[in-house]
Amino acid sequence: MGTREGAIVGLVWGLTDWIRAFVWPTSPLAVYVLVNPLVSVVPRFLVGLVAGWLFFWLARKVLRPGI
Repeated sequence: MGTREGAIVGLVWGLTDWIRAFVWPTSPLAVYVLVNPLVSVVPRFLVGLVAGWLFFWLARKVLRPGI
């Protein structure tokens, strides 16, 4: 996957956790922490985005070191 697909997967993952915090919380603390989208959505979105960037960066450095 690339950066776009990784970001989409991360966004869906974060939105799913955010909705689950309202509907079916996994712990009493999840109700208070995961209802904030800055805690539940943004980091998961960034994980997918950074993983895509890191893949392309490493692929360029390892597979084509002269470029």
